[in-house]
Formats: sequence, C-alpha cells, structure tokens
Amino acid sequence: MGKEVQGYVVKKNNNLNRKDEWLLLGKRDPLTPQMFYPVEVNVTIHKGDVMAARCVMKNYRNHETYVGSTGQDEMCNFYLMYWVENSSPLETKYCFSEGPPNYYWGMGDNLNNIPHPGPVSNLI
Repeated sequence: MGKEVQGYVVKKNNNLNRKDEWLLLGKRDPLTPQMFYPVEVNVTIHKGDVMAARCVMKNYRNHETYVGSTGQDEMCNFYLMYWVENSSPLETKYCFSEGPPNYYWGMGDNLNNIPHPGPVSNLI
C-alpha cells in the first residue's frame, strides 16, 4: 500500500564528478483526495531536466504488488499541472514508467545524488 508519493525535478549536472540537484516539488499520502496542491518550490523546468516520482510503499501481502488500476494493484501517482510559455504544447503530453523491476532511477538517465526517502510516520 502506498504511504507517500513524492515528486521531483532533477537538474542534471553533466560535469564529471558533480551531483545532480533534486528539487522536491511535493509529497503527500496517496490515499488523500486526488487534487492539485501547490508545489513546495517555484521552479522552471528546462529541456534536459528530469521529472521523477517516488512511491514509498509497505506491502502487507505475501506476494508482489504491481502498479495498475485494479483493486489488486497499487495506484500511487504524482500529478503535476504545468503551463508552457509559448503557444505550442509539449511534444509529449504525459510521462510515466512501469517502475521496478522494468525501470528504476539508477537506469537510463544516469541519475545520481538520489535522495533517501526519509521516515514516513505511518509506514508501520
């Protein structure tokens, strides 16, 4: 069961031995009503930045839980409402991944300096 969903924008640092900057956009219990809440930082997202979301989960079952839309799945989504400065929409209107084991933050984008999820008070 999802305990906390977190959304980030990652400012990539392409210089060798430099750490990426992870800016927390927001976090919330995924069981709260689905609505838009203000972001924690006012940030401009530029080409080359990476959007990332994390769902901290606790599985009480004796089998794996997958991401999906059925009652047997977990839906732990981070929605972000945004606007663009020009009149053209973005090429891709949405982004998502299946998550582990098919995708995780250590793949593809060579992300580093990944923040620890931190304590979640109701994880137990």
